[in-house]
Amino acid sequence: MRTNSFFGQVLADAEPNKKLKQQNTAKSSKVFSVQTIPAACAAKPTIVCPDCSANHPLRKCERFKSKPVQQRWIFVEKQKLCFSCLGSKHTRNICRCSQKCKHCNKPHHALLHTDEMTASTIRAKQNHCDGASQTVASVKSFALKPNAGVRLMVAPVRVFNDDGSRFVDTYCFLDNGSQVNICSQRLTDKLHANGANVTQKITGIPGSREINSPLVSLRVKGLKESATFSLSEVSVMKDLPDISSSIPRDSQLRSYEQLHGLHFPEVSESCIDLLIGAGAVQVHSVVDARVGSRRSQPTAFKTGVGWVLMGPDELMPPNKECYLCLSCCDNGRLNDKMQQLFEQDFCEKAANIELPLSVEDKLFLSKVGGSVTELNGHYQIALPWRQERVTLPNNRVVAERRLVYLKRKFERDAEFFAQYKDKINELLRNGFTRKVPSGWKPD
Repeated sequence: MRTNSFFGQVLADAEPNKKLKQQNTAKSSKVFSVQTIPAACAAKPTIVCPDCSANHPLRKCERFKSKPVQQRWIFVEKQKLCFSCLGSKHTRNICRCSQKCKHCNKPHHALLHTDEMTASTIRAKQNHCDGASQTVASVKSFALKPNAGVRLMVAPVRVFNDDGSRFVDTYCFLDNGSQVNICSQRLTDKLHANGANVTQKITGIPGSREINSPLVSLRVKGLKESATFSLSEVSVMKDLPDISSSIPRDSQLRSYEQLHGLHFPEVSESCIDLLIGAGAVQVHSVVDARVGSRRSQPTAFKTGVGWVLMGPDELMPPNKECYLCLSCCDNGRLNDKMQQLFEQDFCEKAANIELPLSVEDKLFLSKVGGSVTELNGHYQIALPWRQERVTLPNNRVVAERRLVYLKRKFERDAEFFAQYKDKINELLRNGFTRKVPSGWKPD
């Protein structure tokens, strides 16, 4: 042992430090052995099918293959699987599988392919599954076949005039995008229906326009129905859009299984003479429906005027024109009521208000009224604000300075002097000015 005389600390011998170094050296010199296991003896990862829990991938699952394509999409979406390889624990964005659909060459598995699904639908589903931050408005969007038309709800009806003395069999169009009822002038001529003319503003998708047409009252019923519906304030137009291609006919619809047992009466003239808007709720009310097995088949609805068809029809030729039957009417009655209200509360027009004349107004009227004279068949008045006697200031000094300046300029420029002299002589000849007599002095 030895001590530090300055700090009073006890210092240990150096021999224990040597022993500690020897122990550390012994520990660091130990040899570790690693035992390797052959690859054949290693345990393989177990693949569990997310659908049937069997030992195979989802793409080989017969239970998954037997499901309809739409149910496969829903299952993959709920399980948060990859749309490209149907694997788990990753998304399509980081999928190492570069294989695409063999049917459409789109970035999804072949088991998820369908002819009726558009590319926008696939992208919407994939973005939703990948956890994209954007909001997808619709995850199901189906495209019609290029050769399929679209049927509108047209029904054969019997239309009566207001007193029921006359009727006409025609076709009506149930337009739930319209706020008004409209009929053709041909229909009112046959029914002898009359009404008061009203200026109306019809607004639709293309724009708005004002028409002056009568408003008539009609009654309507389906050809094979017993219920009759009253339609008041029906606007009369010259013609309605030609949508006769949507008229249902039994000969064209026999191949649809969902339409078996239904009969669509036909009218001799294939004309749409009546448009029934959404205001006639009882006519539009649906009590039964029949849906086809494919999305390219029309759906039948039982309404107040009978069975109607709506939707895509694969047997119908494609529509050459597009009809946007959306209209609302403003006949100005609300505006008239508001105008009457404002005239009652703010009746400035009826008030007889006479403001007093100002001093300037009285002076003006006195000068003008006392100076009116007739001269050569015309009337003339004096200038209202003209001063009778004008006193000009004494500007002799200014005039003499200007004269000296002009004299110097005349001496420098002979041409300017000649032009100036000619102009003065012209004023003298016309009598616009005169020479000052010699010896003249101002008053």
